[in-house]
Amino acid sequence: MRERPTWLPPFEVFEVVSLNRLPLRHHLMRGPENFHNLSLILQGIGECGSCATAIKLKDIISACRIMAEKADSDLARIAVNDKDFYSLFCGEPLVWLPRLPTLTEALRNATALMSLNFLNVGLDHTHLALLAEGLCCNKSLMELNLTGNAFEAAGHILARILRSNTTITRLCIGSSAIDGACAVEIAAGLVGATVLTTLGLRDNPVGLEGVRAIATALPRTLTYLDLGMTRLGPDSAAVLSRMLAHNTTLLVLILAHNSIGSVGVAALAGALASNTTLATLDLTANAIDAAGACALAAALHSNVALTSLELRDNAIDYRGAEALIAALEFNMFVKHIGLTGNHAIASDLVARLERLLDDAGRAAAAAGQADTKPACEMPRQHRE
Repeated sequence: MRERPTWLPPFEVFEVVSLNRLPLRHHLMRGPENFHNLSLILQGIGECGSCATAIKLKDIISACRIMAEKADSDLARIAVNDKDFYSLFCGEPLVWLPRLPTLTEALRNATALMSLNFLNVGLDHTHLALLAEGLCCNKSLMELNLTGNAFEAAGHILARILRSNTTITRLCIGSSAIDGACAVEIAAGLVGATVLTTLGLRDNPVGLEGVRAIATALPRTLTYLDLGMTRLGPDSAAVLSRMLAHNTTLLVLILAHNSIGSVGVAALAGALASNTTLATLDLTANAIDAAGACALAAALHSNVALTSLELRDNAIDYRGAEALIAALEFNMFVKHIGLTGNHAIASDLVARLERLLDDAGRAAAAAGQADTKPACEMPRQHRE
């Protein structure tokens, strides 16, 4: 038996079915015409006596061929503007990264494609710069999901897309290494956005610098903003409170898993007292104690827009819960308050609050005052 070639990866890596994790990227990146290179690996494994591993690799190669053929078929349908093909999911990096030039050209003249999803594909600023050539010209795309990529150096490119594209209404760029400086660049593009309704920035190190720029630049069309897990603190909450005090379009604000604390929540509560449009506020896991809950309860005495307040996994105790219950005696619009995970609140208090929210008379009272309540249509992904 021949000695195992040094260029072969360890046998055990071929037990991993996901192509993302296989060290064969350099053999696949140029597309299906380069599959003959994999036969060299297959031959080397066979010569080392690992027949089972060779069979596994054959299955992987076959699966990759099928995905490549499907990708080419999808690109052809986009190119001819197939009206029955309106959503594209580019889920496999080894298949789609080499096809970005072709996709970019197809996007220039596409009139049927409405949704493009690059979730966890591994795009960086060079890939995005190429895609931008097509996205800036495109006149059909409405949803763009770029979550799970690496855009720490791509803020100016995202800004260009926002300024130039006139059809994208929903943009998600979560978990993409967007820091404060990058967020500032994105904010420059938000100023020129004319149709954007949904912006998802979850799980990025945006911080105070970034949120200050974003809050200042929010377009008048935006109704849904996700800033969960973006390293926000009390100062960031103060910035957002100033925005909420004057904003008349935002319906949903997600601030979950930050470090806003009760000081930051008090600032937000001050804005809620006068805000007439925000319907959903998510403050899950923000180190909020009884003082923060009491501040929110005070705001509910005058707020007529909020219907859902999420306070899960905080440090609220019975005093905060009692204050919220008392506020619900005055506020007939709130339909949900989430308190799960606040372990200092007794179960009987939670049950009491739930009964109050479910009370039929309360619902009737809210219906009777419907003429004073602003319309609130949630973005689709929030409803789902």
